[in-house]
Amino acid sequence: AVLTIRGSTVTSNTAVASSGGSVYNWGTATVENSTFVANRANSGSAIYSGGALTVTNSTIANSGMTGGNGIYNSGTVYLRNSLIATGNGVECINAGTFAANINNLVADGTCSAALSGNPLLGPLGDYGGDTQTMPLLPGSPAIDAGDGATCLTTDQRGIGRVGTCDIGAFESQGFSLSKGTGDGQSAAWGMAFAAPITVAVSSAYTEPVNGGRVTYAGPLSGASTAPVTGTATIAGGAAIFTPTANSAAGSYNVTASAAGASPAITFALTNTMRASATTLASSANPSVFGQSVTFTATVTDSVGSVVPMGVITFTDGTTELGTGTLNASGVATYTTSSLISGPPGTPGQPHPITAEYGGEGGFVGSTSQTVNQVVNQATTTVTLVSSLNPSTYGDSLVITATV
Repeated sequence: AVLTIRGSTVTSNTAVASSGGSVYNWGTATVENSTFVANRANSGSAIYSGGALTVTNSTIANSGMTGGNGIYNSGTVYLRNSLIATGNGVECINAGTFAANINNLVADGTCSAALSGNPLLGPLGDYGGDTQTMPLLPGSPAIDAGDGATCLTTDQRGIGRVGTCDIGAFESQGFSLSKGTGDGQSAAWGMAFAAPITVAVSSAYTEPVNGGRVTYAGPLSGASTAPVTGTATIAGGAAIFTPTANSAAGSYNVTASAAGASPAITFALTNTMRASATTLASSANPSVFGQSVTFTATVTDSVGSVVPMGVITFTDGTTELGTGTLNASGVATYTTSSLISGPPGTPGQPHPITAEYGGEGGFVGSTSQTVNQVVNQATTTVTLVSSLNPSTYGDSLVITATV
């Protein structure tokens, strides 16, 4: 027996406790530019073949029960530029011979398919032509992935296959991308950008776009987004991606693209240094001349919770006192007992102490508030001792004063 199915949609058939939900072939069967959807059987929910089977530019989707959800072959099969994505169990079972296996997409990679993964199919519907079809959505890996030498010249709807043909029964006529929000903005490294990157996606041929995917890619090294690449699902005719600046500062471009869509859209972004804030505290203020005083500088991240690292310079007015290295908590100290006091009888000597952070590791430097360290004169006590007490007139005395 000879069976030919061409330009047809075969849907919602069931072979309970049997094989071949739509086609059960032990002769010669040819399938071209056809769609099989929602067919069910224990083996070969769409097609069971023990004979000779040729399938070209066809789509098999959303079938299932147990067995081979798309095709079960125990004979000889020629499979070209076809798509199997039932989403239920094993997509393709080969217990016979694959005489040709050219540029096919099988979602789970069975039957040694050239491509695997989600084909991004739209719902079965009227998209032109005499029969219902399942469109390829933006970003589908089946777009422009067929073999030109074996592709049919038109798709199931009669639309011409131009350039590199698509896999399956549906030839996408292409989509347009246009820039929305998110261009020209900046964010501190490690922080999310304030505005999302938005790309509008449309079709001039009323082909659906929602459910498709747009891919975003930044530079692989240096300033970029984290992660470097990502995908966003199209909803409401737009793909939205909220990037985060990676740990490097600088300007760069992020490109948004999708298979079957043009042109690619470029967004200019900048990762900035993180601002820091430095505070200073004294262990004793006022202090007295000769007293040991410890100055503690604390540097914090002004935009997040990253602990800065680097060196603090402590100064008294314009005079550098010394330096300290920030520890794991962002704290550095400097201790001195050399601050002078004022002249006798005057108020305590003020010392304008500041702590300056020079910046390091992606942080901008900062300077603390001024701590006016007051150094008072030390209190003194004078003790007198006589060498002879009591004494008589004419005795020689030694009076010793101790301060």
